[in-house]
Amino acid sequence: MRILQFRKFIRIHWVLLALLLTAAAFFFKTEKTVTAQLGEQSFSAPVTWANDLTREQGWAPEHPRLLADINGDHKQDVVGFGNDGTWVALSNGTSNFTPALVLGDFGFHAGGWRANLHERAAGDVNGDHMDDIVGFGNAGVYRSLATGNGALGPVEFVVADFGYDQGWRNDKHVRLLADVNGDTRKDIVGFGTHGVWVSLSMSTNGDFSAPFFAVGDFGTLQGWNNVDHIRTTADVNGDTKQDIVGFGDHGVWVAFANGVGFDSPQLLLSEFAKFAGGWQVSRHPRVMADVNKDTKDDIVGFGYDGIWVSYSTGTGFTAPVFALADFGYNQGWRVGKDPVFEDDGHAHTDCTEETCGFGMNPRFVVDLNNDGYRDIVGFGSEAIYRSLGGPNGFGTVRPMIRDLVTESAGPWGGFEDVVQSFFPRMAGDVTGDGMTDLIAFDRDVIKVVRSSDQPPQPPPNAPSNPRFTGKTATSVSLAWDDNSNNERRFFVYFGEPDGAKTRFTRPANATTAVITDLEPNTRYCFTVQAENVLGLSAETRSVCDRTTPEVPTPTPTPPQQIGFKQIDVLNCSEGGTVNLWLLNASGIWTSHGSAPSQFINGSCLSTAPKKTVPLPDGQFVRFVAVQPSLCNGQNDPNISSCRKADQVVFGKATGLPFFMRID
Repeated sequence: MRILQFRKFIRIHWVLLALLLTAAAFFFKTEKTVTAQLGEQSFSAPVTWANDLTREQGWAPEHPRLLADINGDHKQDVVGFGNDGTWVALSNGTSNFTPALVLGDFGFHAGGWRANLHERAAGDVNGDHMDDIVGFGNAGVYRSLATGNGALGPVEFVVADFGYDQGWRNDKHVRLLADVNGDTRKDIVGFGTHGVWVSLSMSTNGDFSAPFFAVGDFGTLQGWNNVDHIRTTADVNGDTKQDIVGFGDHGVWVAFANGVGFDSPQLLLSEFAKFAGGWQVSRHPRVMADVNKDTKDDIVGFGYDGIWVSYSTGTGFTAPVFALADFGYNQGWRVGKDPVFEDDGHAHTDCTEETCGFGMNPRFVVDLNNDGYRDIVGFGSEAIYRSLGGPNGFGTVRPMIRDLVTESAGPWGGFEDVVQSFFPRMAGDVTGDGMTDLIAFDRDVIKVVRSSDQPPQPPPNAPSNPRFTGKTATSVSLAWDDNSNNERRFFVYFGEPDGAKTRFTRPANATTAVITDLEPNTRYCFTVQAENVLGLSAETRSVCDRTTPEVPTPTPTPPQQIGFKQIDVLNCSEGGTVNLWLLNASGIWTSHGSAPSQFINGSCLSTAPKKTVPLPDGQFVRFVAVQPSLCNGQNDPNISSCRKADQVVFGKATGLPFFMRID
């Protein structure tokens, strides 16, 4: 029914990037007096904040984009590493980003940086509360300090290690920025081949120490890899120093920071791992975040059946607690896949709609309403969903915004969205109010969904009075009353009473629909629901009716075949006698004598004698009159040049005579 109307490639693990972005959204949030009551939080409708740094302007996975506070105003800005260098789009805190090319380096062409070979990150490495740019290039580490007002200083070579030339590879190793000694400056942490290497930030000048070997574990030689394991940093014991955390084969390993390095790694929890719970990097994000407001980072895992949490005790973790039956793999949430890079550094999905399906679902553990508790927010298939955190765990999952997701079409409705870095969606406080907002890179614009500590706005008013206004054997006409002035569209749910319902869409202000291609004499029911970007109304009551029976098509009476009982031949030909032949359905010729010419004295009277040729009843026959004078005296009906007359007729015993005059 319907409604009218050859390749070398390297894979980069963007899951790790999502973990870093989530951590950044927390570490750069501002302090604020909490005024919201528990459970109050809402989002604004998406608004365009910039018309750059998106796919339409040539940005792709080879051009990483991230959030960072470049000017120290507590608002997250957009940083993009484009073809021509580093772009910064400063947030004004209320309505827009202002993109500008601020540094002719760290770019695809400007410096030859490649997303599949090099890492670029942002973090405050000199303690001035402005995020700086750190790049892990070919020769080692390069750094550009933020100088204020969104500007970046000259690029300096600061560490002759952690680079491609020293054997560091994006698909094997992890490099990140984290404050491991509690001095508020970000240090360099690298999970390499032999273990963990650290280079400390040394001063307000942004200098780094020579790398030292900090932990003889978590490296590729100890079996760690990016396909099966997650390696990151987090403050597990609340001492303001970032510890090493690894989700390995058999559980969660932690090496506590001690101010000058790290203690020996400990297996603190036999869960959240490949062989301890069946956790997979390709399906189950795991995030470190302080969800109970005790300054210690806990484990939040998005598993098959939902969210599991293990709380930090300062020296270990509690047994996992099942916290929320949503945001899990079994509820349809997907991690997506990594881009595939060609030798020239450009990226693609390496898939089609048939092999990849549609979309992926970024999930974040952030504070949406500045109450100090971490909340869950995720881009689902039909809506952006959230669950607010509190002293008793996470609350009810609620759809908040019906946009920037798979069902809203746009770029997130196509198979390219399986790679997050084609059309990134992020979480960060772009307004500086301590509440984490959502940022989405659409095809041609950057959109922002602002978070608030106010209650959610109500959805549109529900339609009413659903009714059938007409029906045939194969169609029905529907109608309803529109009771709202802010709907975006209507959803009509239609089908048989006990069967699955098909959802049809009608535009705003519509009050009718015609459903066709239905079965005759069949009972159908429908309901209607109003929708806008903020939510769905209640459905109308269900009403049902039956299509009319199919009217039988009368079998037409075949027409009576016109036939003749005989042929009466009047030969008026001046060429003399004609010989008469019939050809039956079996292909046999039968002679029926001859008819002398009745052309006498220049005329042929209609009363002259005629030759009668009887016709077989109920058969088609071919009548031929052969005139030998036309073909050297031959009497052969098969020779066309001998034929004086040629006619197909149907014989019928009760028919009239067929008169044929041969001239």
